[in-house]
Amino acid sequence: MFCQKCGKQNESGVRYCAHCGTELIDNTLPKHATPLKNPFHSIGKNVLQFFSAHKAWVISLACIVVIISGFFITGYALNRPERIVQKYIEACSDKEWGTVYNCLDIEEMGMINQKQFIAHMPMNNVVIYPDNYEIIEGTVTQESHQGNFFMSNDDEENDNAALDHSELVKSYTVLYVDNNTGIQESSTVKLVKQKEKSFLFFNQYLVSAENYITSFTVESPYSVTVTLDDQEIEEKEVQNGNGDDIYRYTASPVFRGEYEFKMTSLLWEDYEKSINTWSDSNLSLDVEDLKLKSAEKEKIIAQGRSFAENVYSCILSNKDFSEPLSQCDTTWEPSGSYDTLENALNYIRDKLVRTDGARVKTLNFIEWKQTDGDFDGLITEVKFEFSYQCTLVTKEWGSDELVEKSTSDPIQDYVWIKFGYMGSDGWKIIGLRGGEVDPFYRV
Repeated sequence: MFCQKCGKQNESGVRYCAHCGTELIDNTLPKHATPLKNPFHSIGKNVLQFFSAHKAWVISLACIVVIISGFFITGYALNRPERIVQKYIEACSDKEWGTVYNCLDIEEMGMINQKQFIAHMPMNNVVIYPDNYEIIEGTVTQESHQGNFFMSNDDEENDNAALDHSELVKSYTVLYVDNNTGIQESSTVKLVKQKEKSFLFFNQYLVSAENYITSFTVESPYSVTVTLDDQEIEEKEVQNGNGDDIYRYTASPVFRGEYEFKMTSLLWEDYEKSINTWSDSNLSLDVEDLKLKSAEKEKIIAQGRSFAENVYSCILSNKDFSEPLSQCDTTWEPSGSYDTLENALNYIRDKLVRTDGARVKTLNFIEWKQTDGDFDGLITEVKFEFSYQCTLVTKEWGSDELVEKSTSDPIQDYVWIKFGYMGSDGWKIIGLRGGEVDPFYRV
């Protein structure tokens, strides 16, 4: 056996080591005993046997791990905010408007779509960056304007949704040197963190579209059909102020750019105008620019003659003016040289019927024509000149006896009639002045 201290071999059966004197421990194994095996050797051998038996599965698993890792690395690289800014800048410089559109935080609706964006981009004031630019990360803020840009502020539910959508806004400053002037310039690009995650759950950022989008409002004093580039604006709001209805047509949102605006109605000639929503974000129509259609003018002229004939008929038959006043709107306050309608009619009556018994007995219109008037807007003044012959009952000079006389020549006179458009009630007479000629001095 061997000494456990010095390692020298001793004869079997001795108690102490012959070399160092240490008491020996019998370390010989019984004949039936089995030597201990190295456990690590067994495990390694089993692993090798498993790999050999399942080589295909092991290689497949390793490939899957590599692919997933590649996906995560690629996803992170593609969704880095700086990468989005760089992609947007390069697309702007190359005028690749489809790519620019895909970089924007836009919710498609109405006139907001890629086709409209590409159609109006050549007119937009877009920064064209040179090749040598530098991107500097700026502030990170919490903003809600991007989320509620397309939502009504009157809707509480939408407001709450807007706040949830706002997330974080990252601002980046882009430094570049203008190729034309050689002057260093800078611009700001805002990135909006999206509510929904991208593939593999990476945060997704898109460029704020606030510089590309605006609203367009048209106000008109009557109901019309409004189109932008032949697309009708259907959103209409009616407000009442100072007795007049205001119709407000709003296209929101729309891309900034040039549009062909057109307004059509049953009353007015078509109104067309080229507008640029970079500057005209709120266009208010001037009613003085609108012209009545010929058919409406003829209606007004015919209505004016009918009214005048009715007035003179009531005077000759000694009736009140209830019938001609049914063609009028007496609620309008007189202004300028106009008196109330009742006073204006009584003024004409006093010319034809005198307090001493003299009066016009018969009256025959010879000519009636419109000679002045603008026919603009919802209120228009029209001058009518007319001539008539009449028979009068009057007193001879120096006598109280009434005699009947006829005018030898037609009497020329005029009236100004003010018309107002009352919507579904059509045109109403709201003012009258004239009838200045005294026929008793023409016989």
